[in-house]
Amino acid sequence: MIALITTHSYISYMLIQIICTIFSNYILRIKAKRRFELINTKVKPLSKSEIKGIMSNAMSMLSIKIGQTVITSTDNLVISALLSTVLVGIYGNYSMIISVLLSTTFVLENSVMASIGNLCTDNNDVQKYSVFKKIRCGYSCLYGVMCSCLVALLNPFIELWLGRKYLLSFYIVILVVLNFYLLGIRQPLEAYIYADGLFRHFRVKPWAEAIINLTVSIVLAQNLGIAGVFMGTAISHFLTTFWFDAYIVYKYSFGKKLVEYMKLYLVNITWTVISVAVSCVLFNYIYDRTILSFILSAMAVFIASVGICYIFNCRNDEFNELRKRLLKGKN
Repeated sequence: MIALITTHSYISYMLIQIICTIFSNYILRIKAKRRFELINTKVKPLSKSEIKGIMSNAMSMLSIKIGQTVITSTDNLVISALLSTVLVGIYGNYSMIISVLLSTTFVLENSVMASIGNLCTDNNDVQKYSVFKKIRCGYSCLYGVMCSCLVALLNPFIELWLGRKYLLSFYIVILVVLNFYLLGIRQPLEAYIYADGLFRHFRVKPWAEAIINLTVSIVLAQNLGIAGVFMGTAISHFLTTFWFDAYIVYKYSFGKKLVEYMKLYLVNITWTVISVAVSCVLFNYIYDRTILSFILSAMAVFIASVGICYIFNCRNDEFNELRKRLLKGKN
């Protein structure tokens, strides 16, 4: 950031990022060699079949990453090309807040990845599914509460922070938060895809989603504006990732049918929609466009969404086990 402010050169900013990353990796390499002497041990070369398997998984993983990058970049490109660069800047304020929340939950996903990987090596489908339901329950509660708060609080927060001229319409905010929910709620599935080595099934899917996303977004943007762009993202997700990820994980990791996942998803969507509606009504009742009322309203919205989450999940075994672990951890 210092380089960007002083030089006003984005190229300098990117170069410094690359140099810092290379230097950091070099330091980590030295420390790893000193701390783990096993790394320096000479081993026999891998067989051709092993190399072929690794390369196949690596190429599948590369395809997934490139496809995901294309998908996440599509919205801003379409908005800029077909609508306005000003809208890109306005949407950037919303995107920044959502990106912070997403990056936080991605840390949670990475923290459990190794444990899921160890679990998958045991080939115990019953145990794998049991753990998945707990993780899925935790994510559904987390994202249900976050989405309730975002829908109710995003526009008032932007208004207090930047002013009314930087606001998107309430319906567009709902679409933005919907895409946030769809992206986040699939993280447990994504963790199992990587941990259980299911990459080979996903070579085509990311590209199909990217093409559908771009095509539908362009068509809808011409008639509906920026709302059409976000609708295109949601539609492409429902046509591909929504069912395909769950189908592959349930079939190859758990040996179960897709309908089991859809039942859980329907319950999650139901209480999340109710929570969003209650949160918006409650916020509008308390908020009077002052900072103090915003803070009080935000607290009320959070408490209400957590309460609704509890009411709908209190009879769920996975929810109660997670709740007991959290309470035990505090003590």
